[in-house]
Amino acid sequence: MEKLIDGLRHFQDFIEWERHELFERSVNGQRPQALLITCSDSRVMPEALLQIDPGDLFVSRNAGNLVPPPEITGGEAATIEYAVSELGVTDIIICGHYRCGAVKALLDTDASLSQTSHIGSWLSHAGETLRILETRFPELDGTAKWDCAVEQNVLVQIRNLAKHPVVSAGLAAQTLRVHAWVLRFESSEIFAFDGETSEFRPLVEREIKALSDTGTTHENNHASKAADQPSPSTVPREWFQKLQRDIGASLVVFAVALPLCVAIAKASNAPPAAGILTAVIGGILVGVMGGGPLQVSGPTAGLIAIQLGINEQMGIGGAGAVILMAGLFQLLAGLLRIGQWFRAVSPAVVLGMLAGIGAVLFCQQMHITVDDTPSRSPLANLLGIPRAIMDGFDGHPGHPSHQSA
Repeated sequence: MEKLIDGLRHFQDFIEWERHELFERSVNGQRPQALLITCSDSRVMPEALLQIDPGDLFVSRNAGNLVPPPEITGGEAATIEYAVSELGVTDIIICGHYRCGAVKALLDTDASLSQTSHIGSWLSHAGETLRILETRFPELDGTAKWDCAVEQNVLVQIRNLAKHPVVSAGLAAQTLRVHAWVLRFESSEIFAFDGETSEFRPLVEREIKALSDTGTTHENNHASKAADQPSPSTVPREWFQKLQRDIGASLVVFAVALPLCVAIAKASNAPPAAGILTAVIGGILVGVMGGGPLQVSGPTAGLIAIQLGINEQMGIGGAGAVILMAGLFQLLAGLLRIGQWFRAVSPAVVLGMLAGIGAVLFCQQMHITVDDTPSRSPLANLLGIPRAIMDGFDGHPGHPSHQSA
C-alpha cells in the first residue's frame, strides 16, 4: 500500500497541476470513443500504452478477457449494452495478451476444476478455444500452443460478442466496429487480427481492417471491409463532435498567431502578407507532420528580435536559409525522439522557470506601461515599481507623458 499512496502523492504534487482543466471537465460526463474488454492482469496498462486521457476509453476487465454469451446475465453483458446504447461507442476492442494466466489455466484445467471451482466455471466461456486447438492445431505444444490459445481465445470472444443484440444490430447497421488485439509485454507491441490475411499483425504497421460479426475466415473479408468504414449516419456526428471540440482552440490559435506573424514580418522588414502566408504554410505542414491540427508556440514571440538581427546581417535570403536549417534540425530531433529526454526535468523546475520569466516580464512591462524606461536589472525593475506608480500620480518632470500614461 505504501507504493500506491506514494504514487498518489506524486501525482497530486507533480502531475495533476498540468492536467487540472482536463480533470475538471471530466465532471461533466464521459464520451468515450471505444469500449475495451481486456484482461485483469496487472501488467496490462491501456492508459499508458495508448496514451489516452480520462474519458477516451470505456474499459471492462476480467480474467481472460472473456465475453459470455448474451443469455448469461452478468456485468459483461450490462457493460456492453451500456457502452453501445447509452455511451454511443463506435468501436469495441477485445484485447488479450501473451502469457495470459487465465488461458494457461484453461489449457491445464482438469475435470474437477471445471465442475466445482469458480475459475473453471468462468473459463467454460472459452471452451471453444480448446476445441479449435485440438482440431486445427494438434501439432502445437508448449509455448507455441499457449500463444496460439491466447490468439484463438480473442477470436472466440469476438464471436461471442457478436451474439449480443446491441452488437449484432450495430454491425448490421454498420455503426459499430469490432477489433481483436493481443498485447506482447516484453516489446509493448499490440497485434491486431487482419481479416484479409487471417493473422495477427503489428497494429502500428498499417491500419488493420475492423472485423465483421466473426471476422476469422476469408469468407468474411468483404463484410470486414464494410464494417471498417464509418456509416453515413455517423460521419456528421463525428464531424460535429470534432468541430465542437476544436472551434474554441482554433479561435485562440488564430487570435494569437495572426498578429504574431504580422509583427515578426514587420520587424523583419518583410511585407505583412509574407508573414501571413508563411504562417499558413507553416501551420499546415506542422499540423500534418506533427499529427495535431492545432499547434502554436508561445516562444515564437522571441523570434522577432532574432529575425531582425539575422535580416540585418544576412538579408532575407540568408534568413530563409537559417530558418530552413532550423526546420531540418527540428525534423531530425523528432525522428530521434529527443523530446522524451526532457521528461527527466522535474515539473517543479519548469514551474519555477516559467514563474521567473513571468515575474521578469511583468516588472519590465510595468515601467513601460507608465512611460518609464525599464532597467536592465530585473531586481531594479521590481524595486522601482512603487516609485514609478507614485511618479504617475505626482507628475514627473523628466517624462511629460508619464502622468497621462
